[in-house]
Amino acid sequence: MHAGWWLFGVNEWWPRSVAPLALLVARLWSRSGGQMQQGRPILLAGVLLIVGALVAALPWFPGGADWMAAVHALWGGLIMAAGLGLLFIPLRDTHHPVALALVSVYVIAIVHLGVFRAGAHAYDLSEVSDLIARVQAAGHPVANLAAYHGQFHFYGRLVQPLEEQLTPARARAWSRAHPDAYVVAYYRDGMPERPGAVHVQAFRSGGLAVWRGAAFAAGHGALP
Repeated sequence: MHAGWWLFGVNEWWPRSVAPLALLVARLWSRSGGQMQQGRPILLAGVLLIVGALVAALPWFPGGADWMAAVHALWGGLIMAAGLGLLFIPLRDTHHPVALALVSVYVIAIVHLGVFRAGAHAYDLSEVSDLIARVQAAGHPVANLAAYHGQFHFYGRLVQPLEEQLTPARARAWSRAHPDAYVVAYYRDGMPERPGAVHVQAFRSGGLAVWRGAAFAAGHGALP
């Protein structure tokens, strides 16, 4: 149960933020006489209210990625407004398909502008992929300190495979044997200062760094 509450970011501030929304819905419901217009997409409206609340909660999500703090709660409020509109704005039955189409475009635009743009840099591997392509072209082997799924080949149009998919137990020994190589390491603690790294960037909910083999073998790159 506690794990579920942590996963969805439910904590002590939720009652303070969700209670006004509940009061607003109750008020609109009472004004409508407790009756919903026939054919209204109630399920979709409920989903939008939940999604909007989750988006509004992203800046306070426990253990979330650093970029989540840049997502303004207003974007979640705009999504919830769409859900309330589907529930309570008077519409003719023939207008419901048009309303659904407009709401779909509206929500996609909000998610793109408010969420995707804030987190795009944490999923953009083009710069590190170009770096790997250049060092491979110069004859340096590159190892990945994790399972590899081809992401650098896609962005960097790599023509050579990565030499190794290292485990933390093998990383230091491999780096000592290949001082001119490069090691791609991943970190859960975001992007703290990593002196000596060739490249550092945010990656998903943590960070990514590229090290020269000699520097990594000397202990400059802490193991993830």
